[in-house]
Formats: sequence, C-alpha cells, structure tokens
Amino acid sequence: MSDIIQQTLTVETSREELETIQDVLEMAMAAGHFDADSILQAALAAEEVFVNICNYAEVESAEVDITVDEDGARIVFIDEGKEYNPLTIPDPDVEASGHERTPGGLGIFMVKNLVNTLDYRRDGNRNILTMTKHRG
Repeated sequence: MSDIIQQTLTVETSREELETIQDVLEMAMAAGHFDADSILQAALAAEEVFVNICNYAEVESAEVDITVDEDGARIVFIDEGKEYNPLTIPDPDVEASGHERTPGGLGIFMVKNLVNTLDYRRDGNRNILTMTKHRG
C-alpha cells in the first residue's frame, strides 16, 4: 500500500457520534486492505476509548485523527479534559472471580489487548491517546 488515508474528525462528546467515528475508521481501514477481524478489533477499541471520553473527560468535543498507511492504522484521540492517563491503571486480575475482582479497569485492559500499541501523553491542556493496529 502506498497511499496514505487520513481523516480528522471533531465530534461532540456524545455517544451519538460513535457511529460516525466507527464508520470513518472502518472505511479507512477497509481502503487500507485490513482484514475484517482487525477492523472489528480497532472499532471496539475506539468505542471503549471514546465512550470513556464521553463519560469522564468533562468536555463538549474531542478530536479523532485516523491515519492508515503502510505501517498500519493509527487512531489518535485528543481532548482538553482533565488529565487522565489510562495506562497508569493496573490491569485487573482476570483470573479472580467476579466478587473478588476490584471494579474498573476492564475497558482499558480490553483496549490493550485489541491493539498493537497504546500510548498516552499530556500536551499542555490536551490528553492525547494513540492506538496503533497492524494488519493481520
């Protein structure tokens, strides 16, 4: 693949915008010749991240940058909400029974397992979470 597919969306932090994000992501990844499983995994990871922004960032909008190139797909979520690094949350004990497990952390654990890389940084007043999904 030699073409670069790039889309930048600015969306309200409303669950109604999730479909728009997923449609653009799926279209870009399909054009980039990703298999259906990889597209589904990236879409699920994007859903978890975006819903968390909607629920906790306390902002009215967020930016989503989607780039597909020969290296894979990069999905970058940018918001100006309160600082929150989800990578500092310890992985849950998935071997523990439901009543023994501490609540929380399953969503970001799932995201970590659906994508190849996950990175967070704070730039001024912006949270920047970058997910990378490789082909296959």
